[in-house]
Amino acid sequence: MPDFTLPLHSQTLVEWARQVLHDAIALLMDHAFLEKKGRQQRHGPANGSQAGSKP
Repeated sequence: MPDFTLPLHSQTLVEWARQVLHDAIALLMDHAFLEKKGRQQRHGPANGSQAGSKP
């Protein structure tokens, strides 16, 4: 792994990162779910959260 730092508020354990990257699809799906959840909390479920809805 490259040795560099990011301006993060906490450290990510290297072992956690290795385990997560073994199943990158699950990580991306989890991220998408949390993005959708955040969007629904900001805008409500009636604004674009249902398939086929118009903006």
